[in-house]
Amino acid sequence: MLNYGYTILLSATNQEVAAKGYLTQLGVHHHSVRNCFNLSSDLMEPFRQFVDSKVLERIDYDFDEYVKLELVDVLNHEVTYNNKTFILKNALSQYIHDCFSFLNSQRDAIGKVEFKNEV
Repeated sequence: MLNYGYTILLSATNQEVAAKGYLTQLGVHHHSVRNCFNLSSDLMEPFRQFVDSKVLERIDYDFDEYVKLELVDVLNHEVTYNNKTFILKNALSQYIHDCFSFLNSQRDAIGKVEFKNEV
């Protein structure tokens, strides 16, 4: 389940990185010659927690199409990024934009990715 969820997250990250004109192969912490998605693997790290959480909720379930759809739907869950509420897919897009701005010295910091505070 984790591998399936991470693949979905990696795919969404690859789309964002490529859409912004960057190469997915050249990473910061990930730098394997066998990994074509080193940069995306770096950038998706703060978002793994949402896949982990969904897998923990479904740990006793069969890994069937229902669970697969729930893992895809993680991209639509509300999260907090930089003290604002986004769906995960939009938070990922904003986070990647902010990371590239930071790397280009156009920004001093990058926001924190968290579960949405529900009271």
